[in-house]
Formats: sequence, C-alpha cells, structure tokens
Amino acid sequence: MPGKLRRKHKVSKKVSSETFAPEQPEKAVNTLDHVMVSSGKQSANLWQCLGRRQKLLLGGLIVLALAGLIVFLSRANDKPPAASGPACSAELVKKASTVLEPERVGFLEPMVTEIKQQPLYEQDPNCLYILTTYYINVSDTAAAGDSLDKLDKVYDKSTGYDSAIAKDAKPPEALRTVVDFLKTQDARYQKIGPDGGPR
Repeated sequence: MPGKLRRKHKVSKKVSSETFAPEQPEKAVNTLDHVMVSSGKQSANLWQCLGRRQKLLLGGLIVLALAGLIVFLSRANDKPPAASGPACSAELVKKASTVLEPERVGFLEPMVTEIKQQPLYEQDPNCLYILTTYYINVSDTAAAGDSLDKLDKVYDKSTGYDSAIAKDAKPPEALRTVVDFLKTQDARYQKIGPDGGPR
C-alpha cells in the first residue's frame, strides 16, 4: 500500500553455536589419574634407587616398629582389672582392729602378709593404716614412713576409715608425728657407740 510504511523485517542471522564454542582437545586427560600414576612411578623408582643395605635397614626398622606395637598392645591387655571394692575386706579390717595394740603385734603379722598380697592394697586407706600401725609397733621406721606416705595420698577426710577401726584410728597427720619421733630416736641411737657412749 502506498501510504503505509512497510515494516522492515529484521533478518537475524543464525549464528552457529560452533562459532563461539572453545576448541576442545581431542583427548581429555584425567589429571588425578595422571598424578597418581606419576607418584606411583616415583615411589617405585625411589625403591629401586635404594641399595641393598638401605633396603635391609628400612625393612628392619619396619619390623622393629611392628614388634614394639605388638608388645605395647599385649602389655595393655595384661593390666589387672580394676577392683570393684576395697582391697581389704570388711572382715579382714574387723579382724585386724582387735590386734592393733603394740602388745598384740604378733597376731597382726599374718594379716599384714595377707594385706600385701592384695593387688590394690596401696590404694586402700584401711589397708595402709593397718600396715603403718604394724610398722610403728615393730619400730620399722623406714617401712612405716613409706606406708604413711602412700596413706597420705589416698586418705579422704570425708570418708575416713572403715567403721571397724574408725573409732580409735588416727588420721595421717597424727601418725606422722609418731613416725617423726621414731626417726629422731633412730638418729639418736646411731650416735651411741656399742659401749653406750657417744661414737
């Protein structure tokens, strides 16, 4: 039509996606596989580079490490099971409570032997109190001091001792006074000669 303008149709050129697509290599290389293969080859080459003596030394170190691990694990399994209760039974403590006086020390001796056969007697304040009292009564100052040191570590004021000995039992600090006195006596006797005079 003469009076009307014809619409100009935009001619869109079809652009192929191939025009802008980046060039792809013919073969894709898997980088991770390549690195793993390379490191494997390097390890193999490193082992081949080692001399016979170095290989023997390395093998020996590996064997020693494995042996040490086996020994460690076997020792860990050999640990005695934790005790479910006190090392000194209530019956033993009650029996010992009747012979804690110095004049009855002979009756206490077999009980001391029995206590020392208990696996965890060093963690039981009742056992350690009986032992300390026995060593004081026989004037074994070194053993009394040793058992008292262990008693100091495990004694708890809030729980104290077993009821069978609690009435007459002394706390560790009172026993320490007695042991210190024995040490003083020992030192004094060491200064006296066989004839009763000073050395």
